[in-house]
Amino acid sequence: MRILTLAHTSLSNRAIADKVGRSQSTVSRMIRAYDYETFGHRDLTRIRKRKTTKHEDRIFTRTAKTYGDQAFHDIIHISGIKVSQTTLRRQLKEVELYSRVRRRKPVVTSRYKAARLCWARKYQNWTVEDWMRVI
Repeated sequence: MRILTLAHTSLSNRAIADKVGRSQSTVSRMIRAYDYETFGHRDLTRIRKRKTTKHEDRIFTRTAKTYGDQAFHDIIHISGIKVSQTTLRRQLKEVELYSRVRRRKPVVTSRYKAARLCWARKYQNWTVEDWMRVI
């Protein structure tokens, strides 16, 4: 509140920073983020103009859901819309689709299959009481 009041009296950010004991960047951020009239948080408007339309956003979302295991540049190629990977990442983040590395499925060899079958046959006749002793 003190920073906003001093800013309203037309002091420079440097002078305000010296008076309140904060950095100039903090003072500048507070002046941009808060409104002097209400001392409430301002609704910051979008600085960057959107590169894609709503229709293109839907195409990206559908393509990313269908080909979720593909890289961003592959999704861009499949969709047929020319944008950067950063733009695609930002758009998918808006609809809460995030990039992640898929876990590898463990390889089940014939040796593992035989061992599992042997274990299952060994314990197939156990009762609940037998399993309770294990737990």
